Amino acid sequence: MTSNTSPLPLQSILFHGTAQNLFTKTPYDWQVKVGSSILSHVENGVPINTLCVRPTGGGKTLLFTTTAAALKGITLCIVPLLSLGADQVKKLIDSTQNAARFITGFHLDELPISEHANLITQVKDYATRNKKVILFTSPQALLRTNLPILPYLLSDEAPLSMIVMDEIHLACHF
Repeated sequence: MTSNTSPLPLQSILFHGTAQNLFTKTPYDWQVKVGSSILSHVENGVPINTLCVRPTGGGKTLLFTTTAAALKGITLCIVPLLSLGADQVKKLIDSTQNAARFITGFHLDELPISEHANLITQVKDYATRNKKVILFTSPQALLRTNLPILPYLLSDEAPLSMIVMDEIHLACHF
């Protein structure tokens, strides 16, 4: 007996498995297609720029968090709405608490500047243990001249794997 379907590429299996096992969500076919394409490009060292336009509740957050979890290193998510960033960090931590802290999130707007050195140390520690980190921040926090973590993120030392701009239609205000 033969099947009419070809085997899924490794990146599709990785994306689908990460969404189901880590976030307990079954991704839509478009999420698997886009996410596995991003993972494939990264694996092959090909720069990629992706614009994902979907309605509210359409699955954009699952796309970028699953992709971030499958990639090595740090994902920087720029969120123009402070409450949305805080909510995404809370949901990320709540939904992955049983995953032995394989991935975690921080909201830079809620973190005092005095704690950024500790955050850098913690992020470096996560990287050495192959844990993933999503840093959520507002555009205005990134524009602060005294944001200690920004030079680190832009350095060759930081394992920055992806930058996400959530709610990009609001970015015109910044």
